Amino acid sequence: MGDTKHFTDFSIISLGSRCWSRTLWNSFNLVNTETRKWRMPFDGCITSYKSLLSLLDNDFDNVFSKLRKSVTGKIFLTEFQNFQHEKTDDLENFKEQEHFRIKQFYDEINFHIKEKKTLVFFLTYARYPRKLISLLKDKFPKLKFKIFCISIWPSKKQEKSINDEFCYFTRMEVPSAKKAENIIHFGKTTEGQVFEKKVLEELLNFLTELSGVPYDLDEIFSARKDIS
Repeated sequence: MGDTKHFTDFSIISLGSRCWSRTLWNSFNLVNTETRKWRMPFDGCITSYKSLLSLLDNDFDNVFSKLRKSVTGKIFLTEFQNFQHEKTDDLENFKEQEHFRIKQFYDEINFHIKEKKTLVFFLTYARYPRKLISLLKDKFPKLKFKIFCISIWPSKKQEKSINDEFCYFTRMEVPSAKKAENIIHFGKTTEGQVFEKKVLEELLNFLTELSGVPYDLDEIFSARKDIS
């Protein structure tokens, strides 16, 4: 594990809406996530954009609202999120882990504020996340951040790419809505890996713009591993 090559010095935090917002960059070893003992609050779950805003705006005080287990007991559901990849089926144990994840989220933000480093957020969302940017600026006025926001769902409405101080928004559509909903499985196909390489190239260009450091697309893509 200690010999794993990590290709950038950035920290990237997923803000949803699905697991792919973490597994995409993590599968290419872009970030040293070994320094994180826990997943982040929006990893391994489904969180709508509206729910993301509510959780951040309320400092996660509402994170356990309407908490319950699915019929199978393998999935935890709340008013705002759907957790599908938990290793426990015990509600109290899940709540304890979630508290650790939230603390880790704030610790990483505070570290970047202290060190005056740029924190990267990865978001999958259909439009430029104007409300999220305003919320993050309000909650963390001293934080340097930039959001990589990508829309992957097929749409007749073609929003233009936007690249400003706080966000790079781009549209890179998956061939069908069904494949977009199952994008991790899609990424294991030949067609899906072609798509992922295009997204990776866009993300690496984004990181180069922030740091001035060029990255070798083919080298990084060849290091791909499956992440659950």
